[in-house]
Amino acid sequence: LLDGEITLAKFANLGSDGQVMTSTGSSSPPAFEAAAAGGLVVQVVTTQTGAVASNTGTIPHDDTIPTSSEGAQFMTLAITPTSASNRLIITLHAMLSSSAAQNERILCLFQDSGSAAIAVMSSRQTSQNSASTDMTVQFSMISGTTSATTFKMRAGSGAGTTTLNGTGGGREFGGKYVSSMTIMEITV
Repeated sequence: LLDGEITLAKFANLGSDGQVMTSTGSSSPPAFEAAAAGGLVVQVVTTQTGAVASNTGTIPHDDTIPTSSEGAQFMTLAITPTSASNRLIITLHAMLSSSAAQNERILCLFQDSGSAAIAVMSSRQTSQNSASTDMTVQFSMISGTTSATTFKMRAGSGAGTTTLNGTGGGREFGGKYVSSMTIMEITV
């Protein structure tokens, strides 16, 4: 490599399958070693939509945990973890608006038939039918199972119509707003 030319032949004897380049200290060259356990992505599942959807289900902005009977369900995504001890990182990304002024838009994550949200995000809307707000919830947990588990995106506001991927129940940007759910399984 010192001649300034990079070729595949020069890399052929550097490390082997499953190894990574690591630092061996400031005064020595890097080495190839076995990858550390944990932190490897096992699988990723995702769903996304640009379709507009709206509902008048409300979620109060108070000190109670949102329930599965509040708001409306906009998306679901299932995963079958490969190990009960692996970590799941669940990300909800939603473009939400509310038809009511001075109102909170609330985005919630639920799992399976659980009636209480496991994660929540809210955003205040100052004017009626204001533009959609980009909202994200990211939640991390140990899977605890190797059976299929389903996560659900629910959203609502204190009053009025909550719209996903639009405003006032109508579409914006020709359906190119994108809301999504992604679940990553990571080794521990």
